[in-house]
Amino acid sequence: MLPSRLLVAAVCLALVPACSSRSEEQARPTGVTVFEGARLITGDGSPPIEDSAFIVENNQFTQVGRRGEVQVPAGAARVDLTGKTVMPTMVDLHGHIGFQNVAEGTMSKETFTRDNLIDHLDTGGFCVSDHPEAELIRYGSRPYIFTASPCPAVIASTRAALNKLRSEPELRVLLWNNARRLYRSLQEMGFRLGPEVSPIVAVRFEQREEAIGLWNALLDQGVYVNMILPPAAPDGGSLLRCSATAAHTPDQIDRICKAFVTARALT
Repeated sequence: MLPSRLLVAAVCLALVPACSSRSEEQARPTGVTVFEGARLITGDGSPPIEDSAFIVENNQFTQVGRRGEVQVPAGAARVDLTGKTVMPTMVDLHGHIGFQNVAEGTMSKETFTRDNLIDHLDTGGFCVSDHPEAELIRYGSRPYIFTASPCPAVIASTRAALNKLRSEPELRVLLWNNARRLYRSLQEMGFRLGPEVSPIVAVRFEQREEAIGLWNALLDQGVYVNMILPPAAPDGGSLLRCSATAAHTPDQIDRICKAFVTARALT
């Protein structure tokens, strides 16, 4: 979907703590760090910020800009990222723990047993290959398509999201307002949708070529949606899944819908 104004970045670093006096450690504000020197891609469509500086305070981004132009709190820790690039990341939480029959490559409610659940929690695996044929796994392996073992980063992100919902219940109202606006607009435009309103609005296609063509046309207009092709999509069809969030504005939802109309005309 359209990139939100919220910046989410992942930085992998090896930090060597500097020696400091006890008084300096006490004067340093808790959980405040300024990252400097990186080429920063914010994800909102604006040009990258060269020689950037961004401040993280209590695990939240509080300031973003060029080095020397942001107000750094006194005593903040500093991390030099010169020569590195920082950009947004996407965390995809999609798990079906306990439902899979790994040996047969199927998934059902009947498979959801205590023993199968424990086996999935205790077992992991990976595949590494530089052969182009390995791309077939993306569409031909059900255990690959539906991840059964969420990683620690996904679990931590999920817990943080749940805490956010508890502390800011108004986010649910914004989410459902955006979901209804998106669903009704696409429905009025004649697109085939699911039977009920949901934060994930799936546009249905019988032919995969039609879905692929519209997906590319949307991408050219700056709108990203998830494309689901057989066998992951039901009934042999294809889906373009639009994810509405509380961070979207009504104008952004309207722009997404207009992009669908334009994309359909181009394809």
